[in-house]
Amino acid sequence: MPVYFDQPNTMTRDQPRVPWHPAHADPRHIDPGDLVDSRTRRWDARRGLRLDVAVFAALFVGAVLLQTAVGAYATERGNFSDESAHFMNGMLLRDYLTEGAGESPLQYARHYYLNYPKIAPGMWPPLYHGVLGLLLLPGWSPQVVALLLVAFATAWTAWRLYRILTLVRGRPVALALAALFLLTPVIINLSSAVMLDIIVAAFALEATYWLAIYVGTENWRHAAIFGIVAAGGCLTKGNGLAALLLPPIMVLFTRRFYLLRRSGLYIAAAIVLLVAAPLVGMSFYFDATLGDFSATTWADVVARGRFYSWYLSVQLGVPLLAVAGLGFINSLAAGNRRGDREAWAMVQGLSALLVAAVVFHLLNPHTVFTGRYLTLAVAPIFGLLPQGVGTIFGALRRPVWRAAARVALVAGMIFTGVMVAPIVAIRRPLGFRDAATFIGAQDGLAGHRMMVVSDENGEGAFVTEVATFHPEPAATVYRASKIMASDNWGGHNFRLRFESAAALMKELEDLHVEYVVVDESLAKGEHPLWSPTLELIHSQADRLERIYAASGARPVVLYRLKYQSPGPPKPPEMTISSPLGQWQR
Repeated sequence: MPVYFDQPNTMTRDQPRVPWHPAHADPRHIDPGDLVDSRTRRWDARRGLRLDVAVFAALFVGAVLLQTAVGAYATERGNFSDESAHFMNGMLLRDYLTEGAGESPLQYARHYYLNYPKIAPGMWPPLYHGVLGLLLLPGWSPQVVALLLVAFATAWTAWRLYRILTLVRGRPVALALAALFLLTPVIINLSSAVMLDIIVAAFALEATYWLAIYVGTENWRHAAIFGIVAAGGCLTKGNGLAALLLPPIMVLFTRRFYLLRRSGLYIAAAIVLLVAAPLVGMSFYFDATLGDFSATTWADVVARGRFYSWYLSVQLGVPLLAVAGLGFINSLAAGNRRGDREAWAMVQGLSALLVAAVVFHLLNPHTVFTGRYLTLAVAPIFGLLPQGVGTIFGALRRPVWRAAARVALVAGMIFTGVMVAPIVAIRRPLGFRDAATFIGAQDGLAGHRMMVVSDENGEGAFVTEVATFHPEPAATVYRASKIMASDNWGGHNFRLRFESAAALMKELEDLHVEYVVVDESLAKGEHPLWSPTLELIHSQADRLERIYAASGARPVVLYRLKYQSPGPPKPPEMTISSPLGQWQR
């Protein structure tokens, strides 16, 4: 007896099945509940998408408001020693594309350095600098664009943390922790400067998300996305390589060793090798030529471990770290737990990212280490908090104990917030922007020559301020650390070049320097440049005139040179420790 699809299906397992065809279906007998369920799912999907977009927009606005509140847009790019170099690398690309197209990039960079000596092409992988340079092509404010790009990465990190926690604990908890992450002092400090650490953190968390999805689905496409995102982190900064430790750690934590026999992880590895390896290798070579690498010893590991433990405890607070630690232990005990496979993969992915960040920075051969390198560990610490709280409540059987535990946790978090809140750095104008503006208002910056006497941060701040005005023809800024002295990339082997103030004045007049910008805060730290600068000011008063005291956090004073040597300006004698070429003039 044939079976019709508009009748109840009474077939037994032995009866042949008739292939379904749309012509066989009678729309009069479609279950209305199926249509309602389908429409509900589509409506829920659209609602979820709108909510996700709204959350990201709110987090982005929040990041920008926090930048504004701490003064990021009102100050110079001198908050960290590398900040001006990251900013100027983007400016270099913009100016090359708009003014130097057709010229050798290397030759253009050499000439550019002679005007604005705070570029370091090749010292870092080029992704952020390249994106910044392209975004600057329409002519928008360079400093605003650079900070908005960092704010975007910060918001993206918080949003991805929110999405991960939505799968684990639901939207309210996820949104609260994403907002708390955004308000953490270390995140505010690094998102209010043109630095790469928060961008690396964004790539690392995104890579963790897609690797966890792959572990849950075992779909090679998700592994490929992980490879693309991990390559993006590698192309941003050297410690983006920490994401490459995620697959083996994740396999170990989830006990899914059979994934090593699947193609997905090898496809991801191939993507990283093809996309990122050449440029990362070039950056490694440039960095290594400056002596920034050495074999890591056990003493190094111990010293770094103590420092990073202290740094995280100061930035996040011991109570928060303790709760996250419980969440980490719980995630390891879960192993290959059945149930909500995707949620557990996310939790174990956060644990894997935390371990990858710590292990990489304990063992990597880079000689310099600082607390901001561990920024990519902050998001997974926040992500493990719900698991830690759940572990605590799960161990408490009596309702009274659970109520007390809730009060204690809230009190601990509030106490932690109060203790770490003063760590937020308020960005005050240093005075170099005011000095550059004054020169521009007096004579214009175009074609003028000036020297800035400050520490590395101050020199970079003044260079970026002059370059931001984009004078035509370009102004020339000399750094006193390169004219009055010589050193290497890290400021070591510092040696003064002139035996007397008269010889230094003769050099400045031969260079046709018109202004000297002096940062008098060098006196407090007994900076080696301060003594010869003070001698120059006092002994050569007849050839210098003080014309302006800038307003700012530093006592920046502007002097005008009264004389220049006849003839064309002398080429500067500088030894530049860049592997792009021996830029000795």
